[in-house]
Amino acid sequence: MKQLTRIFLALSIGIFFSCTSDDDSTSPSLSNDELIIGSWTWTAQSENGVTEDLSNCNLLETYVYNGTQAEQTDYYGDACDQSYSSTENYSIDGNILTFSDVDDETDFYSEEIIELNATTLKLKYVETYQSETFTYIDTYTKIN
Repeated sequence: MKQLTRIFLALSIGIFFSCTSDDDSTSPSLSNDELIIGSWTWTAQSENGVTEDLSNCNLLETYVYNGTQAEQTDYYGDACDQSYSSTENYSIDGNILTFSDVDDETDFYSEEIIELNATTLKLKYVETYQSETFTYIDTYTKIN
């Protein structure tokens, strides 16, 4: 009888741990095009792997992606009480996010999406200035 109880217990444990949630297999993966839509606020930046401090005004900076255009709002002034907004076209090809001037699509720049999910957007861009290369990682948090 003890042997039968042990076998039943082992089978019960095996069945319990072998079950998986159906929720994981039925939830569709969203594309970068879908995940980026919404409002994002700038929360962190690093330059060449070193974390940079963002000013209070920088922390208010927002990007609103609507599917074809991104509106950026920057804040400045002693109390970050003044703002400037600009709009650019954007497109996503795989993990490359390309911005272009609304009036001149030949004027563009690209950034690499290194993380994009429902709450976090991390962009990497590299620039060269006077023969020195700088790598920036900007992190944004979704606010809606």
